[in-house]
Amino acid sequence: MKKEAKKFISYFIVGGLSAIVEWVGFAIFNKFMAYLLATILAFCFSTTFNYFLGKHMTFKNYEKKKSDLMNVFIVSAIGLVLNVLFMYLIIDIFNFKYEFIAKVISTGLVFMWNYISRRLFIYKNELDN
Repeated sequence: MKKEAKKFISYFIVGGLSAIVEWVGFAIFNKFMAYLLATILAFCFSTTFNYFLGKHMTFKNYEKKKSDLMNVFIVSAIGLVLNVLFMYLIIDIFNFKYEFIAKVISTGLVFMWNYISRRLFIYKNELDN
């Protein structure tokens, strides 16, 4: 199996675990607050989980740089904006009544952004490894 395919499978596993963290967080937060705030908090928890697990499992050969944290923040902020936008569109614009299912759909839509952006902007020095 090619390195890139292995890396993607590893990221898919890390992403799956992160999605579970996000969905559980959303389900809990959504009981106590509006769905958009619950989306933001759950995303922050899962992004932190994803960063630490991803850098130790999927992108473990990268050379750490001081700019990593800033890059993670930028990529995550864009992912959060996309996540909130999809939630808003699905629930408020398309009038979908099932917030948790909307969260699952939103997470799936943002998954590829997360992988590609981390691969190309944060862990780009691994492209040759």
